[in-house]
Amino acid sequence: ALRRDCTDFVGTVLPDWETRIEFGAPDNLLRQHAEEQRMDLVVLGTHGRSAVIEFFLGSVAKRILAGVPCDAFVVRGVTTESKD
Repeated sequence: ALRRDCTDFVGTVLPDWETRIEFGAPDNLLRQHAEEQRMDLVVLGTHGRSAVIEFFLGSVAKRILAGVPCDAFVVRGVTTESKD
């Protein structure tokens, strides 16, 4: 259902869109896919956690950036601050 919903949503804007859902380490999977498809650009989103958490756990985005054989564009999530 997730694959169908994603394909339907994005397919209205990008008709040549390909949806892939795989299990494994994101950095390894994206590197392999980028190599196989000879990609020029990988675009990914990140939560942008705090430096302390990133130091201890590492950053998936950093591992992807270091591993893909092409350019990468990272979009950081928007944080909402409550104004009480």
